[in-house]
Amino acid sequence: NRREGSVVVFRDISERKSAESLRWELTHDKLTGLANARHFTHIVAQELLRRRDLGGYSALLYIDLDRFNYIVDTIGQQAGDRLLVEIAGVLGRRLRDGDLLARIEGDRLALLLASVQLENLFPIADSFRELLHQCSYEIGGVRRGVTASIGVAVVSRDTPSAEYAVEHARLACRSAKQRGRDQTEIYVGEHDARVAREIEAGWTERLRQAMEQERIVLLVQPIVPIAALPADENAVVQRQGWRVNGSAGNTQEFLFEILIRMVGKDGQLISPGVFVPLAERVGMMPKLDLWVFGRLLRHLAAMREVQAPIAFHVNLSNLTLGDPESLKLIETAIRSSGVQARQLVLEITETTELTSLHAARKFISALKKLGCRFALDDFGTGFSSFTHLRHLPVDFVKVEGSFVQGMPGSELDRKMVGSITQLAHSLKLKVIGEHVDSFGTLGALRATGADYAQGNYLGEPRLLRSVDFAALFPQP
Repeated sequence: NRREGSVVVFRDISERKSAESLRWELTHDKLTGLANARHFTHIVAQELLRRRDLGGYSALLYIDLDRFNYIVDTIGQQAGDRLLVEIAGVLGRRLRDGDLLARIEGDRLALLLASVQLENLFPIADSFRELLHQCSYEIGGVRRGVTASIGVAVVSRDTPSAEYAVEHARLACRSAKQRGRDQTEIYVGEHDARVAREIEAGWTERLRQAMEQERIVLLVQPIVPIAALPADENAVVQRQGWRVNGSAGNTQEFLFEILIRMVGKDGQLISPGVFVPLAERVGMMPKLDLWVFGRLLRHLAAMREVQAPIAFHVNLSNLTLGDPESLKLIETAIRSSGVQARQLVLEITETTELTSLHAARKFISALKKLGCRFALDDFGTGFSSFTHLRHLPVDFVKVEGSFVQGMPGSELDRKMVGSITQLAHSLKLKVIGEHVDSFGTLGALRATGADYAQGNYLGEPRLLRSVDFAALFPQP
């Protein structure tokens, strides 16, 4: 004699849902679902208050995708939007509790990393740059990885405001782009003297230990004469995983670029985009350049059985170019090594300002008397390209890789590379195209009349000590 049932109560919450939706729209980006610039600045301001109460450091990363307008023009707006959503997802999966990722505008993102250790800041920030390489887009049937330039600002109790941190992370990002894109750079301003001292002291010791413990490793990547590569892709020969098509009987000279990585104490490789700016900041680049130069000379001295004409490109920082003592040490090292100076091509990076054109010219002229040659790297990136070309007696011009990579889908990039090639040839200079990532890109570069090609299609960087150069160029 019991009654069983339930009572259902309905409430109209449409107004509340509308308010929540409106609040979300005011604080988030509709396309990616990330926080927007306004909300991000608010959260950074709250984090700044925490740093003032608790001490310690947080970091703000300003992420600007490289050549994104070109990508959108090529693949279309909808595909570009999908790529942005993919990028937001990839970065978002790396976040910890307390971190925040935002879309500031267009292809510019910002990331707040709460509570970081200064000694780990550069590797952590650069790991997000590396993470973006997982994202890709397709042009002409070829998939290409996304790259970004990242600027970093430290948030501490001394940071004046959230806007200060955002703006200076943006300035650091701009510097990273000027250094050649796909780079990470930190900003340390006048309010961050204590931060600068901590970073510099830690990295001075880390760099010194890395050199003492032989934890700087040399990698090598081929720079292949285009004339040695067949026009038919099926006829291209691979040796040791590289497309070189060479033999000891070839008359064309093959070039190889020396690249460096630092091995962290955990065994992970740290890119030069992390430690080179730090070495420049603490004045250790001349020591690092000389260390690399000495190890290369030692390796070349043991390669006397190689009959093919080969030479090696090695980068010199602009600090080294302006240092008379470094010039003396390099001259002495070459003379005592027994290595033919012509086997050495020293690269000058075009993307950073030379402290003195007069000092650089004097440095170059002295080593050219020994037989060394010089290359102007990243040509076309900055406004000073033609000034450097006019005043510095170089032998090679390396065209900035983004122009080369864009040639298959861009008439403008083809004209740019073609014009640079014509100019260089008129000055009797050889032209090297970087970032050749497909046979199609190689074909477009060949059509411009360039002399050499470099990029992962021809061969990815490998440890120098692992390459058997005698087997790479077998006797005919």
